[in-house]
This record gives sequence, structure tokens and C-alpha cells, in this order.
Amino acid sequence: MLTPGITFVSLPSSDLHLAGPFKQLLQPLLRRLEVPSAPEHHIIMPCLTQQLPSVMQRFPNVMVLKSVVDCVDAQASLRTVTPRPELEFPFHLKLSLACQITSALRTITPWSAQGGPIVTEIMARFLPSDLWIFPEVAAATGSQSNFDDAKHLSCILRGNLELRADKNNEVLILGAALTQQPHGTSHSYAEILFDLQTVSQKQEWFHEYVTCLLNLTLPPLVNHGIGVEGHGQNMLARVCRKTGKIKGFAVRDFGGIRLHTPTLLEQGVNFDGMFPDWAVMTENMSEVWGKVHHSLLQNHVGYLLDALQLQRYDGWAIVRDVLGGVLAGLPQNGLYEFCMKETIPFKCFLRMRMEGKYRDVSRPGRDGGSIDAVLMFQSVRSM
Repeated sequence: MLTPGITFVSLPSSDLHLAGPFKQLLQPLLRRLEVPSAPEHHIIMPCLTQQLPSVMQRFPNVMVLKSVVDCVDAQASLRTVTPRPELEFPFHLKLSLACQITSALRTITPWSAQGGPIVTEIMARFLPSDLWIFPEVAAATGSQSNFDDAKHLSCILRGNLELRADKNNEVLILGAALTQQPHGTSHSYAEILFDLQTVSQKQEWFHEYVTCLLNLTLPPLVNHGIGVEGHGQNMLARVCRKTGKIKGFAVRDFGGIRLHTPTLLEQGVNFDGMFPDWAVMTENMSEVWGKVHHSLLQNHVGYLLDALQLQRYDGWAIVRDVLGGVLAGLPQNGLYEFCMKETIPFKCFLRMRMEGKYRDVSRPGRDGGSIDAVLMFQSVRSM
């Protein structure tokens, strides 16, 4: 799973939907790995070798061209892989994987594949310069009308920011990694890497981290209705190698963000090219706010607070103070009051799983799951 095999297959062009210059951008990797040419009017697609049984079942016209081992390394999500440096390929490969990890199968729906390059352009236009974007520059996915089949063969080409970070003398650290502990120790990587030994040191560092994070993610939310899915697996801290200071963040994976379409349409955004009814697009601002509250505050910030053991040492008070300070400098639109409510409605995952409703992509647009079952979550105020 950590160094998965990659298989290159070819399909008739009619069996796939393409977004962006997918064929052109993939060519250097095909040449480097000496992948045979495809028949005329066919398109070459990479897939994870362990995904082949699922692909063969749903794509009867598929032809296997070549399987390659020991050429990529899996990222934290497992379905996204980084080609080895010697291949000189500047993109990550995000590939469908019919393996249930945590909440759902790690396949990639046509909504996400087709919409990624468009969302990249939107975010590049409106996000602050210190919130880098892992650009989704091109993609390919199955053309079946039944997205439950189409999602089993998808590939997103995502830009690799490691070289950019190196030129800035920075290192990229996954937010979730900071909360974890090396085997045999009781200290998190955040404590070890940043030499946080006392409660006051942890409080000061945590305050700086949260201030930088919210200063970059909340203005796009308030000003443009863009709610990034800022949980610990999607957000990477940009850390200066020389000083150890947090210089900014980088965000990846756009399949779970929320875009308030009325706001963005007023600001000249064009959503042409996206498949209709994608759950990323919503006219309900509370849905955007709820996504950010859950993924950014409860998940990313909350897990880091727990890892630093600041529950009893004003950890959530720090979050509330920073939240209020950041929002005080932005147009008032009710977001602070929303976050300070006693409870916030969110999807009740266990009930949805038991009723078979979680990630029900047979319902139009429900790429992110049903909200028929609701659970009241504690808000930032009550923690």
C-alpha cells in the first residue's frame, strides 16, 4: 500500500470524460516509463494495479498496456501517489481506489474529476497568496451516466509544491501529522519538532498557528463564500527551515469544499464545464459555514489542541479569541454568531451508514453525503 504498483490502460475516447490537457501533460511520464502506444482513438489512463479488478468489471473495452512497480510512493490518503524524483514528473496522481478507508470508498467521482481544474482557477483568483493551492490541472474519468460505475476509473493530475517550498527554504508538513506521536513516545510531533516543553510554550505556539491558519482561510469565506475543507489531511503547514516559524499554509483536495454560488456569481465566476448538481456548489451559506466549522475548527484545530493537551489550559479560549479577532477585521455577516451557537447541526454519520445513505452518489449531487440524518455537534463556543 505504501509503494503501490501502477498500471497503464487504454480505452476508447468515448469511454472517458477529460478535463484540461490531460493527454498532453501525461505524455512525459508515459515516455519515461516506456509505456506502449495506444490504438488510434484511444486514451491512456494510469490506475492503481490493485484497482484493476474493479476497472475490468466496469469498463469492458479496457486494454492493459503496462504495469510498473516501485515508481511511486503513496501519500497519506493512499489513493494519491507521488512519482519518484528520477521520473521528473511535476504532478501527483490522484487515482480511484475501491477500498473503504474511514468513511467511504476512496474512488473519485466524475463531479470531482471534472470540477477540479475549474475550482483551481476560482481558488487561485480569490485565495490569499500565503495560502498556496495544490492545483488540479487536468483529469480523466469514466463517461458512464451511472457515476457509481464511472468513479472507479478516474485520475486527477495535481501539481506538486515541494520544489516551490524548497526554493522558499520551507518544508511542507501535513496538519494531521503534527498531531501524531512517534512509536513508543507520549509526545506529538508538534511538541517534538517545535520544542514545546511547557504549557506556556504550547499555548504561544498554538496561538500563532491558529492565527495564521484563520487569517488565511476566513477572509475567502467571508468575502467570497469559499469554504475550504481545511481538515488536517488537506491542509499543510509551510514551515521556515531556518526559523521554524509557520509562514503560511497550502490546501489540497477540492472534492469536499463548499462554494456559495450566489456570492461567486455576483463576483463574475463562471461555473460552466462542471457537471450539474455537484455538492460543492450550494446556495445555502449555512452549509458553507458548517463545513468550515467542522473540518477546520473541530477537526484540524481541535485535534491539534488535543495533541498538545491544552483542553484544560484554555485551548478553546485561545481559538475563540483568535476567531473573534480575525472576524472583527472582516465585514460582519453573522459567521461569528454562527460559530458561537450552543450547538451546530451536522451529518449523523453512524445513522447514515446504518441506513445506507452515506455518500449516496446515486442521488444527484450527493458527492458529500446525505443530511437526512442530523446530529447536533458542539460548537466552538461550548468546548
